[in-house]
Amino acid sequence: MNTPKRFLIIDNTANMRLMYRKVLEKNGVKIDATDSADEALKMVSANDYDLALIDNGIQPMGGLDFLTRLKIVAPELPAIMITGFPSDYIKRKSAELGAVDYLVKPIELKNLKIAVSNALNAGSPVII
Repeated sequence: MNTPKRFLIIDNTANMRLMYRKVLEKNGVKIDATDSADEALKMVSANDYDLALIDNGIQPMGGLDFLTRLKIVAPELPAIMITGFPSDYIKRKSAELGAVDYLVKPIELKNLKIAVSNALNAGSPVII
């Protein structure tokens, strides 16, 4: 029996956290979610996650600073950076810091599924 995947969602918008939860939980993924970067770091230290979805607008530190700290605490944890304010700098810096993908809000459901699948399976197709 496969162990369900467990994702950490860090987003400053309650509606976005709810959307991720609805989409991913109906596919058997366990979701922990927060709007706080500090809380998320505590959660990563206390739990094993398969993927982190990070909104660049989180507080008190931004998503890029959070990603830097995340990779110190959990270097193998795949992370997807999400932003509502896209820029080449954020995209480039996210990749440099270890994000496996970069998504721009509003996120199309199919793009979220592709990004999650790629992050978990190094490009192998799965249905989520």
